[in-house]
Amino acid sequence: MNYNILNWDKLNLKNPVHMNTVKYAMANYMRSPSTAFNPNKEFMKARRHAVSLQNMATVSDFPEYLTNLFAKFQTMPIYDMGYEAIFDIRPLSGTDGYDVYATEDNIQFVKILPGGTVKYYGQAGAKYRVYVDFYGGGAAIDHRLLYARDFYRIEELLTALRNRAYIKKASVAYGLIEAIGAGINVAWQNLDPSTLANTDATYTMNRDAQTMVTARNTLIANNLTKGYVPDGLTQTFVILCPYQLTQRIKRALAYRRQEMIDATTEVPGNFVVIETTMLASSTQYYMIIPKGKSTGATLLDLTQFNEFNQDNLTEKIADWMAFGFDIGDTPQFARLAIS
Repeated sequence: MNYNILNWDKLNLKNPVHMNTVKYAMANYMRSPSTAFNPNKEFMKARRHAVSLQNMATVSDFPEYLTNLFAKFQTMPIYDMGYEAIFDIRPLSGTDGYDVYATEDNIQFVKILPGGTVKYYGQAGAKYRVYVDFYGGGAAIDHRLLYARDFYRIEELLTALRNRAYIKKASVAYGLIEAIGAGINVAWQNLDPSTLANTDATYTMNRDAQTMVTARNTLIANNLTKGYVPDGLTQTFVILCPYQLTQRIKRALAYRRQEMIDATTEVPGNFVVIETTMLASSTQYYMIIPKGKSTGATLLDLTQFNEFNQDNLTEKIADWMAFGFDIGDTPQFARLAIS
């Protein structure tokens, strides 16, 4: 079937080729926001019940209002994907999960005398399997909206469905972090020097900075001998915080005891601050050694399936994702208090 329809004057809802172009635009809109929509390539024939990403013919094939519609579908908001800096995300193919060793490797670097040989070590301890879960959501588009060319209403519904999918993925990742027990908690530390009055403008910054120093030192000590993380001194730490605390945390990271140009900041090390709206508590935040045994996997990116229901004139849209996350070593995390 040839989809290079030239010189369209209007959208014909009785023409299945015209309808497929709209379905393809919908399917593309659901794709990962890192995927750009290219209207300059031909798309291939689609099955009725599984609409995968396919691209349109040349822009001149479509009337201006329809081209504008596709451009509107192309607009991709920026999602909360800060968890990708924390978890080591791996793609899956042909399997429903991946294996994680419960303990660290047993590799040792030792002095070898002349004539000696290298000793070979494998992973130590037991392993467990992380399985992905499937997540789905659906929407029904009334074909009356297509007849009325109310594309903005269609876009609103598709946007809500797509946003819910990516919100769910982020909430699963952040929820796993928040579910770690109290063993990673770091209390709000005392002042240094202790003579600083609680009415001083730097009082809160000082205590926050001391808390960060304590958390950093704890993370380094707890992970110093693990071969799957750096030594801590050259490590870039991730600070995951609720958006309400972003400015407070950045002030603490920049805190100096002396207001001099060459004065060093109180908190040593390298940090990347990730703010999110998706943490349940706004009175605590996290310092994290990223990657290592914090892993995740995606088996199925957001994928759309369409089916027309002639009984009620609706286009049934089902979106599916399959992914999973795992925290295999909780000492890579510290939960910091602010009071």
